[in-house]
Amino acid sequence: MSMDSRWRQRYDRPMTDLLFVAMLVGFFLLAGLFVRGCDRIVGTDEETPTASTPATIEAEHNEHNEHAEHHGHNEHKEVAA
Repeated sequence: MSMDSRWRQRYDRPMTDLLFVAMLVGFFLLAGLFVRGCDRIVGTDEETPTASTPATIEAEHNEHNEHAEHHGHNEHKEVAA
């Protein structure tokens, strides 16, 4: 088989390139729809803080203390001497 015939076999089909690009775009569109569908079912992560700032650390600490007090486990009880 000569180089010319190999080149023609491989590159004489421009539609395969378009088909590949169309499949690639279709894949990413489906992936995006899948993510949006999951967000609708589970909910987005926008409500949760992504960084530990002093305000979020304090809020988590207060939430932990409220949970402990509700269940009768107060870590901050003063011990009588």
